[in-house]
Parts: sequence; C-alpha cells; structure tokens
Amino acid sequence: TIALVVFGFSLASALSKFRLDKMFASELLARAGTRPEAFLLATMLVSASISALVSNVASPVLAASVVLPALRPLPPRSRFRRTVLLAIAVSCNVGGMLTPIASPQNVAALHALATVGDARGVSFVMWLLCALPVAACLLLLAYIGLLLTSPVEIVAVPAVPRTREAWTRSHSYVLGVGALAVALMSSAHALEPIVGDVGVSAAIPLLLLYAPGVLSSEDFNGLPWHIVALVAGERG
Repeated sequence: TIALVVFGFSLASALSKFRLDKMFASELLARAGTRPEAFLLATMLVSASISALVSNVASPVLAASVVLPALRPLPPRSRFRRTVLLAIAVSCNVGGMLTPIASPQNVAALHALATVGDARGVSFVMWLLCALPVAACLLLLAYIGLLLTSPVEIVAVPAVPRTREAWTRSHSYVLGVGALAVALMSSAHALEPIVGDVGVSAAIPLLLLYAPGVLSSEDFNGLPWHIVALVAGERG
C-alpha cells in the first residue's frame, strides 16, 4: 500500500538524519580489516543490508560515501577501485529484493499477491525468508565473478574510519520504531481483524516518527513523492 511506501522512505530519512546508517556501515567495514578480498565481501554485505533498509535508490550513494576514504589513497588507475564501486552497484540491486520496503516494485508485488487467495498471508518476515537465500546466492556469485574477472592487484586496503556519534535517545527511539514496524508487518495478517490491512500497520510507526517531532514537516516534504505517485499510479 501507499502507507508502506511512505513509511519505507520515512524510516530511511530517519536513519539518515541521525546517521545510523553510516554508523552501522562504517563499523562493519572497519571490522573487515585491510585484506582486499575481505573488504570487498564486507562492502557487498553492507551495501545489500543498507539497501534492504534504506531503499535501493539511496543506498549506493551512502555505501560509496563510506568506502571512499579507503579508496582515495589507492592509485588513480587501480582496478580494485572499479571493482568495489561495481560491487556496490550490484549488491544494492540485490539488496533491493530483500524486504518489502527496499523497493517500490516490492510493494507493487505485495499488492498483486494480496489479490491471489492464500497469498494474503505474505508477511515482512516471510518475504525476507524467501528472498534471503536467493540474495545470498546472487551475492556469492557476484563476489566470485568480480574476483575472477577483476583480480585483486593490491596487498592491503586503507582502514575505513569509524563514524563517531554521541548516542542519544533519538537514536534508540528510531531503532525501536523500526523494530516495532518489523513486528507489526510480520504479524499484519494475524492483526488484520483488529487493525485492518498492512497499510494501517505501516501507518502506526509512521505516526510515531512524525508525531513526536523525530521527523519534521521538511523531512516529510523531502520524501521522493514522484516514486510514491508512480506506485499509486500502478495501483490505479
């Protein structure tokens, strides 16, 4: 539903506003070490994870901004630079299938499934469990393909600096709303007699983001409404 699309973009906006996405990505990449092969694999996993939560439209820019400090010291014509950037593009594309909120096409697919008998029971977790094995296989194939077609020519990758932020109640609140949203959408079918369809389940955490002022009217106006309109047109 449209509420699910708007919530997905709003959650991405909240994660970005409080830099939670960058903190998560930089922490994982910093732990990957300096081995090029490990760094490449970590970059792909982080990119796919961000894409599943933030949307596959904005995630490539975010992932690239995190890895650039490690790529800048490399020689200008370094093959590994191109390999990492290509890995980000592929991984974010694969990550776009992981959750219903990762891509507007997924919401359209949910709407189509809702019209097919027993498929009304497709929940957030069920979608994730079905998509995860496929995404894992695709990422593994992409990783092997990148290493075979573009062999690593460097010995080590400069360490990625961690993004340091003072942890506040707002950070915890945004994570809590995200967890609540997953719980609501995972049990949307069971809760349907009580709260209505999945759109209502998405509207509850949406209200929790805007009502207390965690996200402002400027944040709301800054959402990609052209994509929301595109999904609305598809439903029509």
